[in-house]
Amino acid sequence: MSCPQAIKPHPRTGCFEGETAKLRVTNCTINPVFHYQTKRQIYSIIRMDEQMKSQMVIMDEQIVKEVEMLHAQVCLALGDPKRLLILYALRQHRCYVSELAVELNCPQPTVSRHLKVLRERGLVNTQRDGTTIYYSVADDRIIQALDLMRAMLHDRMLNQADLAEFRALDNTRMGS
Repeated sequence: MSCPQAIKPHPRTGCFEGETAKLRVTNCTINPVFHYQTKRQIYSIIRMDEQMKSQMVIMDEQIVKEVEMLHAQVCLALGDPKRLLILYALRQHRCYVSELAVELNCPQPTVSRHLKVLRERGLVNTQRDGTTIYYSVADDRIIQALDLMRAMLHDRMLNQADLAEFRALDNTRMGS
């Protein structure tokens, strides 16, 4: 149900403004209307359905918790390009630290430090074989997510290149 015409929200802010109150409403339903009479106008207060409001709060809290956990567990682990390269190297087959160091052309202690971060965040698994510890990707979906982000970056770069080419052609036409 839409809001009554007399009390339309501000088009940019979504706030209802008046002499007596300011009210921000999202996903509202119109309940029995309460009126406040001022010198010039009658203001209607729109209340959210209580059940809907509590569901929205729970959902928002849930999303906030999940995003905070995602940032702490995954995003911080992916914050270094070497760790991304390690994950891509491990997607092919399990490796031990020295193999990864050679493949990435990176010192072994550096690779060990990055693997420790990835292991603590649950992005890689370990498997001991005697004295050797092999590492593998814990969940292939992390590689899918990285591929998706790389594809988005690729598309963005193509769009920027197309735009630059268009501008160059436009400037050539204007100069001619």
